[in-house]
Amino acid sequence: MTDTNRRRLLKSLGAGAVGAAAMSTGVAADGAEDHYHNPVGPIGFGDVSVIQDEDGTYYAYGTETIDIIPIARSDDLVHWEFVGQALERYPDWRTEEEAGVWAPDINYYDGQYHLYYSYSTWGSQDNPGIGLATADTPTGPFEDQGPVFRAEDLPMTNAIDGEFRVVDGTPYMIWGSWFGLYGVEMTPNGRDIVEGTEFHLAGNHREGVFIIERDDYFYLFYSTGLCCEGLDSTYRMEVGRSESFTGPYVNQN
Repeated sequence: MTDTNRRRLLKSLGAGAVGAAAMSTGVAADGAEDHYHNPVGPIGFGDVSVIQDEDGTYYAYGTETIDIIPIARSDDLVHWEFVGQALERYPDWRTEEEAGVWAPDINYYDGQYHLYYSYSTWGSQDNPGIGLATADTPTGPFEDQGPVFRAEDLPMTNAIDGEFRVVDGTPYMIWGSWFGLYGVEMTPNGRDIVEGTEFHLAGNHREGVFIIERDDYFYLFYSTGLCCEGLDSTYRMEVGRSESFTGPYVNQN
């Protein structure tokens, strides 16, 4: 499928979803102005990562639908406007027409905006990877820096859904989809991995890892279950916690 046809397909799917939502009129629209209303932003922003700049403006980055990492801007996290796409073209370190740019993770690090992204073919184990693009401003232009690592470099899992974290001055990448969640230490510039530093966070059938630190604990959030089976979908979020960033993470049991 060409890029043009793929974008047309994704656009039609998005329009269909909006149309279906519009036809569901069992509940009257809420017109009150004293609270937010869903959706709060442009349609099509999946796997969202948000950052606040020094002026207090928020910027959200999402999985591609029509645009390659769409960007939206807001002053209050409620009212959003689309401002463009982070990448003008697909990175050249993959050649498959079906490959897509997913699950961006935005960070301000080392004096620049670091935008990590997954580059993979849906449902494939064809050497997916996590790449990096950098810019001086949150709206870009972002310059692609190529892959940080690919599955063949660390062949333990499906190398997508990355999240960049700095813990006690050390940068890490945590990632994983369906075949386990893992982490690895990164070089000080955040552009490469330190070989031999991999660690295991959680087992199979989990993806979209995200870690926050609160009150002397690290909390590991992730998605699990089946995401795309219509009414039979079991997709859900779970969480475990640990006193150490590298784990072990446990649940209430």
